[in-house]
Amino acid sequence: SVDGTRLAVGGSLQAFGGERRVDLAAVDLATGDFTDWAPVVDTGGDSVSALAVSGGTLYVGGEFNSVNGEARDNIAAIDLATGATLPWNPGADGPVFDLEADGGSVYAAGAFFTIGGESRSGLAEIDATSGMVTGWAPGVVRGDPGFSALAVGSTAVYAVGEDGSPTAFDRGTAAGTGWAPTVDDDGGVG
Repeated sequence: SVDGTRLAVGGSLQAFGGERRVDLAAVDLATGDFTDWAPVVDTGGDSVSALAVSGGTLYVGGEFNSVNGEARDNIAAIDLATGATLPWNPGADGPVFDLEADGGSVYAAGAFFTIGGESRSGLAEIDATSGMVTGWAPGVVRGDPGFSALAVGSTAVYAVGEDGSPTAFDRGTAAGTGWAPTVDDDGGVG
């Protein structure tokens, strides 16, 4: 994820550029050198899998339980200038695989049943400032929730299920739009 001067990198990192970095690092876009920015994500062996930038904030998703020693369940916000953990803390009961920041909202996709204390089956919209889950709630019923990726358009939120099936939900009402290309057994979209 890029903030204009740096490239934020997430994953299963222990070191980056010869320096200790725990699952997050940043590279200066002009020089290609790593920066001193070094928040610590405690993943317990898993990793950061989603990054989204909005203004001076980096939203982070994955499978973790703290950032910089502060409790955060699978989703957090970090100050891009200082690396400090921000108060934004919706918390998800399962991993977050993708995040998209758009205007005043952060959309999350993952394998969670609840986020911010609200029942959401793998997709949620979260207020970018307060961390409160909005009323946007697609009526997705899944025995095993899971969306691996999403994209936010002007009128719809497009999501890909962990099984590879794409679908879309109205951005205002959260109702299914009917857009659902078929996916064959080989994972191809038809």
